[in-house]
Amino acid sequence: MSNAFLLLLNTIQIWRVSLHGDQCGDVESIDIGSQPKDLSIASLSPELALVTTDSGVVMLRGTKLVSTIGLGFPVTASAVAPNGSEAIIGRQDGKQHVYSINGDTLTEEKVLEKHRCAISVIRYSPDFSMFASSDVNREAIVWDRLSHEVKLKNMLHHTARINCLAWSHNSSMVVAGSLDTCHHL
Repeated sequence: MSNAFLLLLNTIQIWRVSLHGDQCGDVESIDIGSQPKDLSIASLSPELALVTTDSGVVMLRGTKLVSTIGLGFPVTASAVAPNGSEAIIGRQDGKQHVYSINGDTLTEEKVLEKHRCAISVIRYSPDFSMFASSDVNREAIVWDRLSHEVKLKNMLHHTARINCLAWSHNSSMVVAGSLDTCHHL
């Protein structure tokens, strides 16, 4: 199987399709047992994927489900670090839990509380120095990854829920996309 792949979300399954140049390879399905809400892949370790469900996360390594972790709170978003060493899980109440990843387990390191409502998206910067999070009330925040201090806040430029965040390749800019069909840098 090639290192390039595509993961597709279904009702309770993840479909992994290997990519070989401009051709699709074998299709393998992984039953995760409940509706997926978000999916994050460790870009420098693409065999590791974290899938969030209503109340927890499922950790995948390749096509193997290695861990199902109930978190005891409503999960709304997630991101796994590019190197696969940590993950951030967003909650319905706006809190974000930072976890270290060791093997197939998550260990909570810190809880961040700046958002006032449900987290909609979390994304790490490519250089792993920052991460950005957004909420359903249109606010995006940029955080320092090591200190967990806010670097930039009050980014309230949208008129509707933010549903995507993306970083520039050099980590100098982040763009937020919204249901209002606008993108803001």
